[in-house]
Amino acid sequence: MTNLLSRASSSGASFSGSLVSGLRAVVLSLGVAVTVAISLSSCGMGDLLPGSEGTPQGLSGRALMERLAFGEGHVLDTLVPTEALVEEIRGLDPSFPYVLGRGYEARDLQETARRVYRWELERGEPSWAGRSALRLARLAAARRRWLASEGYAARGLELEPENRDLWFRLGEALYRQEKYRELLAFTDEMPRSLFLPRAEGGSRGGQYSPGDLGAERLLWRAVAGHHLEEGSNDLFLQAFLEIPAHSIHSRLYLFRYYRDSRFRGFSRDEGALLEAVYRTALEEYDEAQRLFRRIDPAWLAGILHEAPGVLASLTQAASGEGGQATRQWLDRLKGEFQVRGEALPGDTRAEIGREVARAQAHYAPSREEMASFMDEADQAMIESWLSRAIREGAPLPEVVEALKQWGAEPQAFRTALDRLAPGVVRARRWEELEEVYQALPAGALHARAHLAVLTVLAARQGFLELPGGGGDRLDIALELSPTDYYGLLARRLSGRSGELSASGTLLSGETLSGETPSGGMLSGDLEHAAAILASGQHEVAGNLAMAIALDPGEAEPALALASQFSRLGHASTALGLARRAVARGNLPVGEREIALLYPRPFSVEIESAAAQEGVSAAVFYGLVREESHFNPRARSPVGALGLSQIMPASGDDIARRMGWPQPFNLERVSTNLQMGAYYLNLLKTMVPDNLILQVASYNAGPGRGRGWQALFGDLPPELLVEAIPFVETRWYLRRIAVSSAWYQYLLDGTDPAEMPLLR
Repeated sequence: MTNLLSRASSSGASFSGSLVSGLRAVVLSLGVAVTVAISLSSCGMGDLLPGSEGTPQGLSGRALMERLAFGEGHVLDTLVPTEALVEEIRGLDPSFPYVLGRGYEARDLQETARRVYRWELERGEPSWAGRSALRLARLAAARRRWLASEGYAARGLELEPENRDLWFRLGEALYRQEKYRELLAFTDEMPRSLFLPRAEGGSRGGQYSPGDLGAERLLWRAVAGHHLEEGSNDLFLQAFLEIPAHSIHSRLYLFRYYRDSRFRGFSRDEGALLEAVYRTALEEYDEAQRLFRRIDPAWLAGILHEAPGVLASLTQAASGEGGQATRQWLDRLKGEFQVRGEALPGDTRAEIGREVARAQAHYAPSREEMASFMDEADQAMIESWLSRAIREGAPLPEVVEALKQWGAEPQAFRTALDRLAPGVVRARRWEELEEVYQALPAGALHARAHLAVLTVLAARQGFLELPGGGGDRLDIALELSPTDYYGLLARRLSGRSGELSASGTLLSGETLSGETPSGGMLSGDLEHAAAILASGQHEVAGNLAMAIALDPGEAEPALALASQFSRLGHASTALGLARRAVARGNLPVGEREIALLYPRPFSVEIESAAAQEGVSAAVFYGLVREESHFNPRARSPVGALGLSQIMPASGDDIARRMGWPQPFNLERVSTNLQMGAYYLNLLKTMVPDNLILQVASYNAGPGRGRGWQALFGDLPPELLVEAIPFVETRWYLRRIAVSSAWYQYLLDGTDPAEMPLLR
């Protein structure tokens, strides 16, 4: 690796120090003067400095970066950057030269971007110089200039040796140049951290996941070995043994097939395994199972310790035909492994035994037989069994007892309750709910909170007898955030307020963790996302930030970045990021978080449309939030459009009813909102006297709404939500119930615990 990296140019100074967030400098440092500064710079009059050259309209570096952050990328079309300008903006913030380069890239001014990145590579701080090297490598690769891409990637790895994307770029460049000897050496030196998840100390990189990079590494090694004729078949087979069926297996199989369709040098069993994994990657599961059964179980049992991906591939193919024959083959495999695995270390033997049992469980003909293969330490097997139990409509008490027996994680109990309790409510088996509540383990906090609320609701309607009405059991639900449906509903039932303090702590209860995460500066990939946002590319930045926010450890910084999105007017992205950060990090919720979680863009249009059609503004805000996240260009997989997610056919019908001329544009804000409010009001005539089912009908259709009204429309609103048979519609109603409560609070100060959707 040292030889590979030494090729890169050694020019450029190395600077130390941490980055201050780009947008924090752009927006926060301007304080109360930001509005004035923005308005002046927008017309070319802000921050005029007599010494600023190379910028249009005499803009200073700060004003230039400010305009980029607010999406005015056209300012770059006439700007020819100079080293002096780059030095000026680097003095404002170390990330700004990189931001400027990204801005030029976004305008497809690639030569200009390259110029800025090269200056940054020479003089920037290591992290930003390394990212600039990555951009240069990507730009070179796009033009198939593989030698240049190799050089830039190697230089970048000297500066950022833990960046997965740079490792990929260097490997790709060597592969494309057919430098197979160097490619093999390169893959041998790739550090283990590149293939670990972030939570386990994995490296950084926004484009390539650890799994994808690991798969590509195996492909590079197999192809290099083939061309060098050094252990060719072994390296090729290794790629099919180490990881579950993946798209690289299709590429590799066809690579070999077109060069040697008979796969000479492979044994019969090896050839069958190669094709079985290939067919699994293509989702041809019937054929994949047939090919797996051609493999001699004795041979496979002898190499299972070297083949961690094979059983996972076999499990993936379980949905194909031929399950009975495959079960018999798996029984033979298990028997052979019990004999041949004796020589393996105990831990290895036990782990492979669990893998075999997991495969057997997936091929079991019933959930009862599947249960015979369960291992209490294997949560993946528990989740598979639970999915089958839910599909088959298993009795809820039976499922909870099984999950307790196997030591399932709390999320499994929550899922079981959410999927199976609605059937119990529709059948009005209230005593069964109490039985399950008593059986739930203490650690299943959210499931216990859910059932605590449900049983208290049933008791207050006279459906169930609880000592003292069961009010004391609401305490656990009161520990949930007031932005959680059951947390807010518990406050409603207990008569407690759902208001918040301005400090960001809860007035009524705490988070389940009881801790308030400390704030901190953005770092690593979130720092990178902030820089991309500062270049005006909010969609790219948002996608990167959303992926990073999956890590609970990044929740607090992700929330800070959501605030920056909001300040720049990207309410939809800010909402999505804040929502994920609060949920994944279990963060406490205060006024700051409420402003991000329940924004009010298009407020005049939304409130006017609601008033015109006679629907609740708070409910309509909540509906639009859940339908589109306030994204006017939102488009669902089935074709619904705009803020209110109107289907084109529905739009035609609504326009006809409203007397509007054709054509109309559902992506126009006013048009879409007026149609959405009109339709919500129209549902009052289709599903009368039941606001819950009117909103449910907006999601599932008025036909289903009328059917549900006939079946269980007599239930009180809170239990009516629980009875809805569609998972999507139940969650839709819960979210709108919470959203509308907080929007009512923001509109007129009404206590959110009143929950207007449930009145």
